[in-house]
Order: sequence, then C-alpha cells, then structure tokens
Amino acid sequence: MSRRKIAECEVGDQVVMPLVVTGANARETKAKKPYLQMDLFDGFEKISGNYWDWASGKIPEKNSILLVTAQVTEWQGVKQLNISKLNTTTDYTIADFMPSSGIDVNAIFEGALTMIDDMDDPTLKTLCAEAYRQLKAKWLSIPGAITIHHAYAAGALIHSVEAACVAKAISCAIAEANEDLCVAAALLHDLGKLFSYRINGVVVEYTDEGYLFDHTFIGANFISNFADKVCDSDNPFVQAKLNLLVHCILSHHGKLEFGAAVPPKSLEAHIVDRADGISAAAEILRTAKPQGEIWTERVWALENVPHIQLAYTDKIFAYQDEAPLMNEYNLPGDVSTSVPISGSRATCTACGSQGACLPSCPSVPTFADDYDNHPVNSTCCVICNSTGPCEHDGV
Repeated sequence: MSRRKIAECEVGDQVVMPLVVTGANARETKAKKPYLQMDLFDGFEKISGNYWDWASGKIPEKNSILLVTAQVTEWQGVKQLNISKLNTTTDYTIADFMPSSGIDVNAIFEGALTMIDDMDDPTLKTLCAEAYRQLKAKWLSIPGAITIHHAYAAGALIHSVEAACVAKAISCAIAEANEDLCVAAALLHDLGKLFSYRINGVVVEYTDEGYLFDHTFIGANFISNFADKVCDSDNPFVQAKLNLLVHCILSHHGKLEFGAAVPPKSLEAHIVDRADGISAAAEILRTAKPQGEIWTERVWALENVPHIQLAYTDKIFAYQDEAPLMNEYNLPGDVSTSVPISGSRATCTACGSQGACLPSCPSVPTFADDYDNHPVNSTCCVICNSTGPCEHDGV
C-alpha cells in the first residue's frame, strides 16, 4: 500500500500518515502541562514530534504503528511534527516498515563467497569461508550501525563486501600490499557487529555484548577463537598471518579517538582503514539530504560540512561534450559567479554585485563556505570568503 514519506513533506503541510513509534516519553511544559514527545519512523527516515494536547496519559509502545495527524513544523532547521491526533491502524504490519537497502542481499552474500574463493592463501581462504557460511543467518540480517551508515537489515554484509572491493582495488595498485590479507580483513573487519546489534521491530539496538565491548574487540576476539577450530593455529606461520589479520580488525577505525583499539601499523591495515571509510562515506552521501541543485545539507559524520550531491556529479558527467563552460572557481549551475579581471572579489553575474547581492538577485551560493557563513544571496572573496571589503580587494 502506497504511503507518504517524511522526505516528501514540506514545512507547513498538514499530514495524515502511518508511522512506527521508535520512542515515546511523557514530558511537561514550563507550565507543568504534560505532553508526549515521540520519535517516529516511516521505513526510510526518522522524525520527532510533540503531542501537546496529550490527555490520555497512555504512552504508545515501541514498534506500534499509528496513524498520525500533524502539521509539519521546523525547529533549529530540522523538520518535526506538531501532532494533533493519534489513531491505531491495522492497515499495515511492522514488516512494511523494516529498514532495508532494497538490494538483493543473497546476491551480495554469494559475491562475498566468490571473493573468498578467489583467494590464494589457504589459511585466510578457509577462515573467511567458514566465518561467512557458519554465520550466514547473521550476515543476512544484522545492520551495519545504529545510525550513520548501513543502518538496515544486512547492512554489515553490504558494507563489508563493498569495503572488500575497495581494499582489493587498492591492493592491486600497490605492489607491496598483500591482496588476500586486504580482502580478508575487509570482509571480516565488522564481523563483531553481528554480535553487537540486533533489530527489534524497526529499531536497531545494541545487544548486551555490544554495550559492554566495542565491535572491533568482539570481532578480533571471535576470529582468534574461531581460528583455533578451523585453522592450524599451532603452525607459527599460520599464527603470524592471523596476527596480521586481527591487527587489521582492531585498527580499522584508524585513530584511537575514532574507536580503533590500536592505530594501523601495517600497509594492509592502512588500506582496510581507508576502504572502510570510503564505503561508509559513500553510504552517508547516498542518504544525505539535498539543499539546492549542487550541495547537500551539512553532513555531521563527514566534518559537518555540505558535500556535492552524488546525483549532481552524475548529471555533470552525463553532459560529456556538451558540458557548460567553467572557470577555475566555478561549478556549473543555473547561475554562476566569475572572477573579475582586476581584483579578487567574486562578481555575481546576475546582478553585478561584488558584495551582498540585491534582494531581487536570483543568485545562489557557489562556494561551500557560503552555506556556513553567508546569506543565500551573497558572493564572497575567493581567497578569504568575506562578503564585505577585505585586504584582498584589488589583488
């Protein structure tokens, strides 16, 4: 059954839509009037809401499906719901809202087995094959995170295989890198998440083990114990390979402050760290909210700055020989700015201003920093981003 999505709602809209409760708490206003604060999910995106006229005193259970009547409002730049009515509904089941990638996860799993079968090293090949086959049910269901990236069923599998593809490509370009170690470590780097997370209805939760231990430790500990059962770990050369593999798992977050148990201390560990980050960044940008034609909104997990939309890059390269002209400072768009022959002040081609644009100017920011510091209709110094006079004028 078709249903409206949160992403389709605009501020000011009056909506009636089925949503899943992921959290609900009774609170009080400053005037001591009780209200219900809710976290809701449409199967793709979460949104918070407040039910100010909440009089029943009954708090909805987690994973219950409600027909929510509300007005879409905004608080600190984030959409939320001003709820006026809550009704139960039997038109949907929890399965209709399960977070999913839309990808054939069985095909991804078979792809992992193919990568493993292509390995030459017998120790890593056996270890990876058994870890995937014996844990298949978990690989096909456990998410890759609570939030941020790959936070849906089989997200850990999809992310691990994607990271392995990246690691394989990098290792093939670096003559000194051991390809089998890079691929094996990437395929297993997040194995600990299989024991750290679970899906409760539509809510991704930590397990008790996940709360107590970091997934890097859980994965490394599992591999160390598992290898004793499926590999000849008494062989010193086999044990040395396992040590290198476990190190890659423990260090794949790169820095201690980012969650690594130790920083990378081998070439392959550095490669797996980068491959992990590239896969995570790609997934974050796939789901980043657009702002205009070119940029996304600020991406908290990626330095909290706007990024170029993936669709925009596709669009630009689709032009091929018909691509619009660009200068060294500009990205093609409906309205661009250009650098005057004398002086460093960027000039708006729509209204001719070298400072703040006229109110009627249709110009949009060309520089990413405009989203941080300047109003929408402005141009800035290409050196220091100032919208007023600066020391670079006339340079």
